[in-house]
Amino acid sequence: MTATPDAWKITSVTDVAEARAALDRVVTAAAVPPLERARFLTALTARLRGCLDRDGDWELVPSVRQAADGSAGRLDVTLRPVATARPDVPDEPDLSCPLPEPADIPDKDMPLPPALLHADDNTAAVLRLFDEQERLLRLHREELHQTNQGVLALHTDLEAASRVQRELLEAERAARAEAERARRLLTFLTDASAAITASLNPAAILRSLADLLVPEYAEHLDVWLFDEEEEQNGEGRPQRVRQHAAAAVTAARTGRPQHAAAHPGELPGVDDLPPSVLFPDRVLLAIPLAARRLLGVLTLTAPGPRFDPDTSVMLVELARRVGVALDNARRYEQYRDTAEALQRAQLTQLPT
Repeated sequence: MTATPDAWKITSVTDVAEARAALDRVVTAAAVPPLERARFLTALTARLRGCLDRDGDWELVPSVRQAADGSAGRLDVTLRPVATARPDVPDEPDLSCPLPEPADIPDKDMPLPPALLHADDNTAAVLRLFDEQERLLRLHREELHQTNQGVLALHTDLEAASRVQRELLEAERAARAEAERARRLLTFLTDASAAITASLNPAAILRSLADLLVPEYAEHLDVWLFDEEEEQNGEGRPQRVRQHAAAAVTAARTGRPQHAAAHPGELPGVDDLPPSVLFPDRVLLAIPLAARRLLGVLTLTAPGPRFDPDTSVMLVELARRVGVALDNARRYEQYRDTAEALQRAQLTQLPT
């Protein structure tokens, strides 16, 4: 079904206003939403102004096309020059507006003041929509801001948790490495003790000690045994003066381990001394060899820039066990020599 009144001539601003007001009544009566109504009327006004700017007279042909059940329809608006108008040939509409409810084309001769007031009503309806949209937008912005704050807080928490996790992993790796290193040192101490105590020969013990410590735990080692020096400097023998590092002399005098280097070693149970005059570029660790009494001093040169604290503890304990092994070897030699002397004394001298 199509309702088509006569064409409306558009020759002046008044004609534009009257046509706009008439079509406004159509879309309002058909319950077109305010925003769609405003868009349609704005586009219509722009087209009508364009007609006034062109030469010649124009006419506006409105038509309402309703659905078969009469529940809805469409408003079509056609603008064309009067000189080229052909009433028998339908034109393609310039503008269309869906109509939710049925409506008819009214007479455009409506007083303009009421039409202007109705236009203000349309503007007010659109403004109300804008206000509602602005309110919703403000709510969405607040929600988005709160969400962003929550995301930032969550990101901060995740970053802190990740940092703590990394620190825990690093601490765990360090603890495992420390435990593995301690296990390795204990294993070495056990194996070295077994190798040292396997012999009752002092020279073999010292050779085994050098093989065990050099070069992993010491670049060089020196063993100062007091009994050997006394035997070498006995009666009828020339005096040989052997120079020892100040750290070794201090360890022999005090019975405490001594560390000599340009910087303090801060090793547990070890005293710090200035660099050795004999070896100023070396890092020395002098450890007493003691059992029932002080037997001598073991002097080690660090294999690197410094002695490790855990390694120094192991070396001090190993030196203690070396002292016990040397004391046992010396006592064994004494008992053996005494037994051999007694055995020779008990033998009957054969007559010659």
